[in-house]
Amino acid sequence: MERERISVLYAEDDVLSAMLCKDFLEFQGYRVFYVRDGEMAWRLYRKINPDVVLLDIMIPKKNGYEVARLIRAENQNVPILFISALASSVDVVTGLDIGADDYIRKEFLLEEVDARIRAALRRQQRWTKSSQVFRIGEYCLFSYVEQHLVIANEKIHLTPMEAKILYLLCEHMNEVVLKEDMIKELWKNDFSGNTRYLDKYMMSIRKILEKDPSVRITTIPRKGYCLVW
Repeated sequence: MERERISVLYAEDDVLSAMLCKDFLEFQGYRVFYVRDGEMAWRLYRKINPDVVLLDIMIPKKNGYEVARLIRAENQNVPILFISALASSVDVVTGLDIGADDYIRKEFLLEEVDARIRAALRRQQRWTKSSQVFRIGEYCLFSYVEQHLVIANEKIHLTPMEAKILYLLCEHMNEVVLKEDMIKELWKNDFSGNTRYLDKYMMSIRKILEKDPSVRITTIPRKGYCLVW
């Protein structure tokens, strides 16, 4: 997708930093729609249907987490990137659990924002093609598009990140998927602690799959994971 055709919804209450980022992105060719609070962000999202959403977390009226949840309830595919001064692992994991595609910590280089947007759009193109339904084990069906598992007629909803991880494992059923390859595919960045994030999601997926004893995720030490059936 050419930058000139990419519309960006950008919500940030720090006007000075917002104008610097907005001017830079517009210079790169993006069409940037800037708002200062969460309610305006949500209303404008419904109106313009942007290609990318950039959200500060600590914005008034509706915070960035709330806006992201509203967007994800309607659209699982639009890339959402948080830009925030909140830098703890809890903040990052919360953002990813909601369905963010990336989490950019302040202070950031403006060129980094451009690179993260382009990376998120590349990932989006791949995930939107992922319409296959996988059979996992004897009793389990997985739909990436619907982001749920059906195990013995019970529907279990997954977070967007859980669904992406399970999709990567299903693509390579009974094969080892390297941790570094998964992190590169999922985030394409250098999060400190990204291995811990991946391990956390893997624990959650394992717990869900326990309902079907014929399937399991094995850890290959110092390498990665294998979905075995």
